[in-house]
Amino acid sequence: MKAVIRNRLDAGSLTICGDWFYAESITPQPGEGYRYTVFTWHAPSVLQKLRQFDEDFGRYMVESGGKVNSSRQTAIRAVKGEMAGIVS
Repeated sequence: MKAVIRNRLDAGSLTICGDWFYAESITPQPGEGYRYTVFTWHAPSVLQKLRQFDEDFGRYMVESGGKVNSSRQTAIRAVKGEMAGIVS
């Protein structure tokens, strides 16, 4: 498993299910939940989204300075740090 943490720059959520389909949601206002979820199983669109995800993931790995072998541990430490800030 590979994981990378990045600062949230977009207000949305992307879910990709293999090469079957993807769903993309947009949150227009903080605190209102996800809205306007778009699902597509159009093969060329799914392939394009997968390629873009892989490209972005590689860039985020380089930006975060994470190593592929330690990316999971880096993500776990980041999540624990965020949780500690919430609980405190």
